[in-house]
Amino acid sequence: MIDSIECRGQVKHDKEKAARIVVKTRRRDSITPVLQKLHWLPVKKRIIFKLLILTFKALNGQAPLYISELLSAYSPGHRSLRSHSCGLLQLPRKNWITQTYGSRAFIHAAPTLWNRLPDNIRKANSINSFKQLLKSHLFNLDITDWYT
Repeated sequence: MIDSIECRGQVKHDKEKAARIVVKTRRRDSITPVLQKLHWLPVKKRIIFKLLILTFKALNGQAPLYISELLSAYSPGHRSLRSHSCGLLQLPRKNWITQTYGSRAFIHAAPTLWNRLPDNIRKANSINSFKQLLKSHLFNLDITDWYT
């Protein structure tokens, strides 16, 4: 089985190579301005982007049922809190996380990332507006603080 870090490194390399071909830059030139010019997300942010797109589709009935069933809306219990109407998702029980794939599993990663989004992005009314808002948000985000 291919190691995910190794695979991510290969994807990054291929993406940078494609960007250099599209923009016609030399290999020794910095790739960062090229990727920004093309408005391409770095690999780690692209993975987060794809995961959140799938989450949005699941919450809006546009994803397969088996994906939608993995997500549940946050319910604060017997009390009525402001967070109830914010469109947050319930995180899975802790023992489930440690026994299986941990924080990498969709059932944990999707609610964690979704709950960290600003309200205006979570409440987007179409897939296209969600993608646009999310991509802009991820470009302006320092990813090291956001997803650990």
